[in-house]
Amino acid sequence: VYSAAQVKADVTFLKYLCKKNKVQLKPETGLSRLIEECQAFLEADVVLDTKPLSVLFSLTASLRDLWVRDVAFEIQLRAMNQGNYMYGSTDKEHDHFFKDFEYEIFSAAQIVKAGLATSLPQHTVGEDLRVGDIEIQCKHPTTPNQVEGLMRDFRIRLNNENKYGVFGLAVEDCFGY
Repeated sequence: VYSAAQVKADVTFLKYLCKKNKVQLKPETGLSRLIEECQAFLEADVVLDTKPLSVLFSLTASLRDLWVRDVAFEIQLRAMNQGNYMYGSTDKEHDHFFKDFEYEIFSAAQIVKAGLATSLPQHTVGEDLRVGDIEIQCKHPTTPNQVEGLMRDFRIRLNNENKYGVFGLAVEDCFGY
């Protein structure tokens, strides 16, 4: 059970990380909207949509896993300040940033929980994660047609740089989950 006290603690933790990483929250987008809707849930007398709570729960758990292991995520957190956190619906251009970078953070957290060292490059172009010499590309396409192009671009870059990699997909938006 995700108690009101835990929701409040997770909202506080997320606000702390935003402040610590100098993320200027933009109203009605990404992180700001998530925080606002979770706070509204705490203040409501009736049960509201619980989707924001599941995103908050997963995101703060992942951030906590990275934070305690000193894995930097400042750029990813800043990028999540743009876009929509509502999974299962396609987004306008650039509105997918929250989901793309949340997927990177989630993937990095799973890797460190498995006992492997990883890093999140502190830029938003190219590789998403690295485990040793293996590059991991995390993509969140909005249509099934994007997948082939994303995979082709990744393969070409790996071939040009003589590297190995893993291509990960989060597909809930392009299939409406």
